[in-house]
Amino acid sequence: MNTPESILLVSDFAFPVSAGTERLVFGLAEDLNEKGIKTDILTPNWKNLIQKEKVNKTTIYRFNTHSIYKPEPIKRIYGFVKKGMKLEKYDIYHGFYTVPPNLSAIFLAKLQGKKSITTYFSTQQIENNLNNPVKNFFLLNMLNKADLVTAYTWRIKKIFEEKYFKGKEINVTQGWVETGFKKIDAQKKTKEKIILFTGRLSKQKGAFVLIKAFSEVQKKVNDTKLVFAGMPLEKKEAAELIKKLGLKKVEIKGFVSEKELNELYNSCDVVAVPGFEDYGIGLSLMEATFFEKPIISCYGLGIKNEALVVEPGNEKELADKLIRLLSDKKFYEEQSRNAKEISKLFEKKNVIKNYLKTYEKVMQK
Repeated sequence: MNTPESILLVSDFAFPVSAGTERLVFGLAEDLNEKGIKTDILTPNWKNLIQKEKVNKTTIYRFNTHSIYKPEPIKRIYGFVKKGMKLEKYDIYHGFYTVPPNLSAIFLAKLQGKKSITTYFSTQQIENNLNNPVKNFFLLNMLNKADLVTAYTWRIKKIFEEKYFKGKEINVTQGWVETGFKKIDAQKKTKEKIILFTGRLSKQKGAFVLIKAFSEVQKKVNDTKLVFAGMPLEKKEAAELIKKLGLKKVEIKGFVSEKELNELYNSCDVVAVPGFEDYGIGLSLMEATFFEKPIISCYGLGIKNEALVVEPGNEKELADKLIRLLSDKKFYEEQSRNAKEISKLFEKKNVIKNYLKTYEKVMQK
């Protein structure tokens, strides 16, 4: 039988759900448990929660470690492995996101004589750790011991195959969109052309590059507005830049309800999150495709027809793409259709099938 009976998801973040990683890890555990595959989660206790918690059919095990504001990867790996060895044996140990949980999943699987899977959301999660030859050799040697490697996008898969996991099979297990959002026909009631940024307002997410690009957009396209929705992390600095550039019609909403976010997706013309982090496209851009909105990012998925991928930090290229989208009706319609096609990649039923195939594949090894 190729289907595993039990899986331990090893992740830095899992529950309560407040962002993309938690949604992915906890949502996957919930779905697998519903399908009869016992799936638990092992995670650091960042928020002083109880050590063991059962939510519906999913059990979350937590361990105390260093402060979330003070990176100590070795200590975290030790905590993962120490706690994991006290739990039952699982058929598969599946690590997510950063190097500590991925390495820990490999260590636990080797110690227990079981299978391991590592999942990476970006190339940076490996590259940021390769700062000296000795560390480079040790890290890549250990990460290559995973029974199966998966990547969040097709672009990351290609880079990993060429640079870090040569000769190793890599699967793609992307994220999914599962919300109560609804596309409302004729929602847009104004002539205003709205550019929406969703997520953490910060330099790292490309918010400041977008503000500078918007100053050029306003000169070329009439009736344009820029809206920021999400954690207003660097709101003060953003407001200062907006004032310095003399921009009008820029709104920083901060956190919004799901209802308001649904309305924003419906009423906007394009969603742009030109972040410097190499994640391909994040949850907000996935969501936007379900509304058939053109999306702009800096790294893309690595699939065909990604006409709206821009170079990180390139204000002119970003401005040019936005101007063309908002002034060229034919190009806009083409990109809207493209977004609709891309959205099929993020339907939960399809993504879960990919995960199940991945688990079955590793059990055959």
